[in-house]
Amino acid sequence: MEKKQTKILNIVPLSLAKYFYEKGIEDIGVIQDLIYLTYLEVLKKENILLFSEEWQAWNSGPVIESVFYAMNENWKDKDRKKLFQKTLPLTQKNIIKHCEKQIKDYQIIEQEKDQYKLLGAVQTEPWKLARRNLDNELEKNKIETADIIRFAQQQIRI
Repeated sequence: MEKKQTKILNIVPLSLAKYFYEKGIEDIGVIQDLIYLTYLEVLKKENILLFSEEWQAWNSGPVIESVFYAMNENWKDKDRKKLFQKTLPLTQKNIIKHCEKQIKDYQIIEQEKDQYKLLGAVQTEPWKLARRNLDNELEKNKIETADIIRFAQQQIRI
C-alpha cells in the first residue's frame, strides 16, 4: 500500500496562538502545548502539517519560537490585543475542530488540577529524541519533522 504524501497547510503559527488566546487561554506555555497537540492531532488524523516552521525542544516541551518570542515581547495587557490584531484569524473549519478538542481536553486537565498531565502529553518521543544529547536544561535543539511524522504515524497504528 502506497503512503500518501503529507500536505503542508502553511498556517501562520501565531494564528493558532490567537485562536487559543481568544478562547480564554492566556498562559504562553499552555498555548504552546495546545498548538503542539493540535499539530500532532491534525497530522495523525489528516496527514497534514499545519506549518513548516520547525519545533524546538525546550526544557519544558516543544516550542515554536516565532510564537514564543512574539507573545513574550507583547505580553503586557495593552500589547496583547495589538499583537493579535495584526494576526490573521484561523479560518479552516477542520483545523478549528481539532483546536476545540484540545481546548476541551485542557479544560478537563484544569478541572483535575493536574498540569503534569499536559506536560506528559507534549513531552513525546520526538521531543525526547531532540533533547537526548543536551548537557543542560537551558539548551534546546530542533525537533526533526520526520520524527514527528513517524511518531504520529505510529499513534495511528496503536
